[in-house]
Amino acid sequence: MREHQHYGPVDRGSALVAAVGVAIIGMMLVAVVVTQAVMVTNDSQRDRVRTTEVHSAEAAVDATLASLRTGAICSRDYTYGTGTTATTVTVSLKYYDDSTELTCASGTLSDTATKAVVTATSTPVNPGIGIQPERIMEATVNLQAIATSIPGAALFSGGTINPGGGYNVSAAADSEAAAVWQDSGDWLCNPNNTSIDGSVFVPNGSATFQSQGCYVTGNVYAKTFIQAQVKAANGGYHIGGNAVAFSGNLVLNNPITIKGNLAVGGTVPLGTVQWKGSSISGTVCSANTTVCPGLEYYTPVGLPEIDYYPAEWTGWTLSNKAGFATQVENAWYPTFTKSWQNTNLASDLGNCTVPANMSDAIVNFPSDKSKTKTVYDMRDCALKIQSHSGNTYFTMNLWADTVLFVKSLDVTNGLVVQSGDGKEHQFAIIVADGGTQNNGVAECTTRSSTGYTPGNISLSSAAITVAPEITIFMYTPCNIGFQNKSTSYGQIYGGTVTVGQTGTEFIYKQVNLPGVALTIDQSSASSGYYVQIASKREMR
Repeated sequence: MREHQHYGPVDRGSALVAAVGVAIIGMMLVAVVVTQAVMVTNDSQRDRVRTTEVHSAEAAVDATLASLRTGAICSRDYTYGTGTTATTVTVSLKYYDDSTELTCASGTLSDTATKAVVTATSTPVNPGIGIQPERIMEATVNLQAIATSIPGAALFSGGTINPGGGYNVSAAADSEAAAVWQDSGDWLCNPNNTSIDGSVFVPNGSATFQSQGCYVTGNVYAKTFIQAQVKAANGGYHIGGNAVAFSGNLVLNNPITIKGNLAVGGTVPLGTVQWKGSSISGTVCSANTTVCPGLEYYTPVGLPEIDYYPAEWTGWTLSNKAGFATQVENAWYPTFTKSWQNTNLASDLGNCTVPANMSDAIVNFPSDKSKTKTVYDMRDCALKIQSHSGNTYFTMNLWADTVLFVKSLDVTNGLVVQSGDGKEHQFAIIVADGGTQNNGVAECTTRSSTGYTPGNISLSSAAITVAPEITIFMYTPCNIGFQNKSTSYGQIYGGTVTVGQTGTEFIYKQVNLPGVALTIDQSSASSGYYVQIASKREMR
């Protein structure tokens, strides 16, 4: 009997197992492929972000360097790009004065910088999977302050300067630079008898040349426009140095002559007869020629607030109206022959009037000819120095530094200030500030707490003559008026300044008195910098 072969269920379902195996293998392959694709996509995304980071970090460095032209920056954040490639760039800066690192707070440096290191770190806005890319760019730059502080002005006006018959400004020493600073309003170079042997700063207005004989040997800075209404004198010039019109145009009714560079934030009148006839010895940059890489920038500072604080006058003898009267009486009483003269003089001095017509005797300050520096608090005095025209002047012989704090000053027929011992001394006439005390603002208004009201300094007739040995400082938050020809060696600071007769001379000598800060500070965050790139590199 033949054996019957029977095929049982041993092979049953093998196809399914094989299918499942194939599927698993397929899924594994898909997973590998997908994972690889994701990895490639992520790597590609990181590469795109990394590339964006490099560009954005460099762009942030460039933008920061451009911003340094208008002021210091402590740190700054930028955002570049959109979507998945957007980056955030954090820029930090370190400033140095040579090798000393400076501090930076709210855009203000502890000193004027000469070098900076700019570091820009770029990171993704939308972090992906894995290690996040980061790119760092660093630039080292040399800095030159565009606007620098000025030790002080020969002539400082918080408002306008009325040129009258013309005035001359110069410096007593070749090593010093004279400056005219008009803090507010438009400055006029007029009339013909005006010469500035130094520089002119108009930080909140324009500068206009209206007369052929008016010129500036140094630089001219104007916040708005510079204008030439007339030609320069034959063989002469308008501006002997550089000219800067920060935000305005060069306006020409006639050709202009500039011995230095011309930098204009606005435009120059290209193609005009006036422009073609102009002479610019240096370079020219403007919005419609070559754009200026950086413009000098000066900000108004306001007339400084000067008040009387006895504690500031350490080492000085503090006196008053009676002490001032004693100096005059000691000099004049011996010259009198009538008793009524003594009486009248005492009465006049008590009423804050110096009757210079009574005696031509020179008054020594101090009367004992000692070296005692003295400050006279005469803020209750509207001081008047009176004499007959063409008769006598009030002459002060200084043997030591002398300061008068007065409510106002009115001089008729002249005041002469000279050295008693032939040595250099300082003399100051200060009308103390009014308004709110110690608020940093000079005010020609009544102080409500005391009722004190500051007044003008008025110099009429022969006005004032100051010997070269004397450095004079005159200050009032109101008006200083030179109605007739005057000569002063020192510094003049007024709320406004009025010049009358032709020939008034303002000869700069730096003043150094307690409580009197005359430096025109432009070296903080308001000062921009010329930037020279020393190196730029990618850190990682």
